[in-house]
Amino acid sequence: MLNEIIVTSFLIGASGLNVSSLAARGSAAAAPLPPQQATEIATPTRITVEEAVNEGLGRNPELRAERERVGIAEANRIGARLRPNPLLSASADHLDLLGTSFTEANGGGPAELTLRGDMDWQQGGKRARRIAVADRERDVARGDVADRSRRLAFEIQSAFVDLLRAQETLTLARENLAGFRRVAEISAARVKSGDLAEVELMRTRVALVQLQNGVHRAELARRLAQSRLQLLLGRPAASASSLEAAGGFRSLPAAGVPAAEALVQAAVDRRPDLQAAVAEGARSKAELVFQQSLSKIDLALGAEYRRQQGVNGTSNSLGFFISAPLPVFDRNQGGVARARVEARQAHLRLDAAR
Repeated sequence: MLNEIIVTSFLIGASGLNVSSLAARGSAAAAPLPPQQATEIATPTRITVEEAVNEGLGRNPELRAERERVGIAEANRIGARLRPNPLLSASADHLDLLGTSFTEANGGGPAELTLRGDMDWQQGGKRARRIAVADRERDVARGDVADRSRRLAFEIQSAFVDLLRAQETLTLARENLAGFRRVAEISAARVKSGDLAEVELMRTRVALVQLQNGVHRAELARRLAQSRLQLLLGRPAASASSLEAAGGFRSLPAAGVPAAEALVQAAVDRRPDLQAAVAEGARSKAELVFQQSLSKIDLALGAEYRRQQGVNGTSNSLGFFISAPLPVFDRNQGGVARARVEARQAHLRLDAAR
């Protein structure tokens, strides 16, 4: 039975176990659950492998923290879509506040009141490229969450198999110990009746002690397996000793297991880590295009209303302004070079993942 369990768990882990659907269900279950309530909900002591996977995908602290990356990426996407804020400034100049008394004789003034607005006009398609980078970063975050969900599901399955094996090993060790105790009792009775040499009884008792040590080792292995599964499920440490693996894989029909070639191909096509590597490659390319667009200069456009009020009369006037930096030194050479290296790195990682 243990061989069936191990082989079936490997097949399920390699093919992904519908991680996308399980991750979606786990995400939906975990979304409304505040951290302080994670240890307060009822947790069953006996659990099947499917229940363990679903619970782990919904409650594992590391996976829940990884899911927050998607929210961060969504927030960055919102920020990438925003346009620069306009700048509004007002000024009052040449005011007669020191008692000079501007007159025709001294030619002082006139007092000026100014209201001006400025707006950055980004060139080179920076906004569109910034949005593209944010979209790719969101895809990368989603791919990383899917990959972490896949790996966590397989880790939970492996821990479940270890616990189930430890439980059966402990049960078998206890049964062997109980049976050997009866043998020892019979041997003791035979020694009393003179039907068996006492040295044989001593050998039986030594073997009995060895079986008792085997039971202790099996109990320790079960506790270790319980602790490992408890950590993956995100349960409190106090619940580890009562955790018990239930069920098995005997109910799975042999016809339900696909051929090895089809299984390998399905695993390659559906691997979240490969999809995440593809998304990272797309993000690095978008980042390179964005960094290249940053080398384009931006224009600052301004408009001004000015009112002059002096002894010779008043006037209202408008002014328009345009300014641009001179790209003499900084043309974002460092950002472009970094983006090129990141693009090559992402390409190499994609080749390694394949």
